[in-house]
Amino acid sequence: MSKQILITGSTDGIGKATATHLAKEGHHIIVHGRNSNKATDTAEEIKIKTGNNNIDTLSLDFSSLAEVQDASKSLLEKFDHIDVLINNAAVITPEYTESKDGMELTFQVNYLAPFLLTLNLLPLLKIKPGSQIINIASIAHAENIDFDNILNLKYFDPYSAYEISKLGNILFTYKLARDLKNEKIAVNCLHPGVISTKLLHVLWSGGAPVENAVGVIKNTMLQAEKNNITGKFFTGNSPSRSSAVSYDEIIQQKMWDYSMELLKYLLR
Repeated sequence: MSKQILITGSTDGIGKATATHLAKEGHHIIVHGRNSNKATDTAEEIKIKTGNNNIDTLSLDFSSLAEVQDASKSLLEKFDHIDVLINNAAVITPEYTESKDGMELTFQVNYLAPFLLTLNLLPLLKIKPGSQIINIASIAHAENIDFDNILNLKYFDPYSAYEISKLGNILFTYKLARDLKNEKIAVNCLHPGVISTKLLHVLWSGGAPVENAVGVIKNTMLQAEKNNITGKFFTGNSPSRSSAVSYDEIIQQKMWDYSMELLKYLLR
């Protein structure tokens, strides 16, 4: 059965490969990119490659929370439901960089903006039973968290900033899965593998083909659908263990409250 699937960060790398694969299967894909021209070009390329013309675009820069709000409203007006939301967009910055909202960019793009987008789109995800939220996390996530330095105001290390953002994705996954357990919405996260993408090559070299990540994402979707799996961290073909701190429900709630405090000017 054809699904309506929004994939953030799908003009390149893992997101684009996933969008193309799922379009070949006949799904309705919403291609997201921060650059509207690139999103349009990607959508046209996917249509030509797959023969699937049911491809929409979403232009949205995650470095602006106001844009997340505006894009959310547009999606709520344009679509009557979303079956699958794949939060894939991510960055690594070699030097400290601020978002348009004055926050450390890695934290906002990788964690806070997807957090806000997901909460905003819950009305569309609740329309049909069996909807899914998949957060692309990483085995490279932090094993502890200092809430006084979460925005890296004392010091900045690009890898640590990335680890914190990915821990955020996992904490969010586990708490949201519990919150939505009666809504028939599966919420899972995954490690896509060490994949050869622009993001990886900011700090490292090498990496596996993007097709490997597509396989993990597809497997997570299928297992969640067939086996009613939610609140899990997938690596490869099966759920795996994330860091001990990620299972701490007090930390999960603290991260949630911290995020809501950062967003209070938008959510009031």
